[in-house]
Formats: sequence, structure tokens, C-alpha cells
Amino acid sequence: MPVNQHIVFMTDGMLDTGEYLYSAHGVERYQSRTRGSGSQNERHLSRFDSVCSRAKAMGVTVWVIALDVTDTEDVADCATSAAHFYTSDGSDLEEIFQTIGQGIGNLRLTR
Repeated sequence: MPVNQHIVFMTDGMLDTGEYLYSAHGVERYQSRTRGSGSQNERHLSRFDSVCSRAKAMGVTVWVIALDVTDTEDVADCATSAAHFYTSDGSDLEEIFQTIGQGIGNLRLTR
């Protein structure tokens, strides 16, 4: 039986790393762990786009929920399609997850 993989990515929609914001790479201003060309924010957006593209290329369905945001330009393209992208103020999360659950069908969670 084929196994379908899904990612539900919840975000505040802001992929701005800022000068002093902490990330998985530490505080970039002090650690200088992220290499490449462009500004720190451009490198961060590039990594995010790469991860989304790679997951979709591997056949993973990517669902994106942007919480309390008006500007979703940076995160909307991560979703597999427009039908896999949602914005929410938090009050409708249960409905969104029900819709996602219906889109997934038979669900088996793994770690």
C-alpha cells in the first residue's frame, strides 16, 4: 500500500530573520554560520524555498497555515497548490485541520 507523506507548516508568515533574531543557526550576526551571496534575509528565504521545493519534489504534500498575517507572499508558494494554503486568525484552526484531514484521507501518523 503506498504511503503518502504530508507536512503541515504553521507560520506567522514572517520570514524576516532580523539582525538579532535567534534561529536554528543561532544569532547570525554573531555566529556567521550561514554562507552564500545576498543579504541574511535573502539567504534565509532561499533556504526556506529550497526546503519547500525539495519536499514537493520528493512527492510530499505541503500544507501551509499562515497565522494572523496579511502579507503571505513569502510562504504561500511553499504550499503544494493554492488549495493547500490557508490563512487563519486562530479562531478557525479546527475547521482548517478538518479540511486538511479530509484532503489527506486515511491518516496514519509517524515520527
